[in-house]
Amino acid sequence: MIVCKFGGTSVQDAEAMERVVGIIRQRLREKPVIVASAMGKTTNGLVEAAQTAADGKRQEALDLLNKLREKHLKEVQKLGLAESDDTLCETLNSYFKELRDLLRGLSILGELTPRSMSAMACAGERLSTLILAALLPSRGIAAELMDARQCIITDDNFTRAAPIFDLTEAAIKKHVLPVIQSGKVPVLQGFIGSTRSGITTTIGRG
Repeated sequence: MIVCKFGGTSVQDAEAMERVVGIIRQRLREKPVIVASAMGKTTNGLVEAAQTAADGKRQEALDLLNKLREKHLKEVQKLGLAESDDTLCETLNSYFKELRDLLRGLSILGELTPRSMSAMACAGERLSTLILAALLPSRGIAAELMDARQCIITDDNFTRAAPIFDLTEAAIKKHVLPVIQSGKVPVLQGFIGSTRSGITTTIGRG
């Protein structure tokens, strides 16, 4: 087994994702586990939208989020997935609805806590891996989207959480190992995890 980590530049658009598929194809014999970052500059955009909402500029924040939504849907269309996978676009839109609701809440509260920031910032990885996990089967590679929050268990230091290694190792064996054994390629998010009680955390950028 090997872990293949793809950063934001590696999954920044449709062309880059096609290159990722080629790399994964070359390593299939080594049973790769894929960990991917958000599409380039997505996390920056999410953080900016969250801060803008907390500053009381709700519409401006929603406009920033809509630009990110259009970007992701555009790349999905370039990959030819919009026509072949209705569920993908529906799920993408549901993710962005969650984010819109969060921004509205931040604009009302006028406060951006580390916990709220983690909830917002983790979305970029969720979006990119959703697309990548749909792309791989369309290119003939069996894959399964996984939620890193089930696998990476951390303390509750939101935005700079540290993994709890014994719990994380046990969770990875429980959730990821069976997928590898079934012959599929697991696709997980980088950067994110969850506390023992299941609250989303982010590990710390970079």
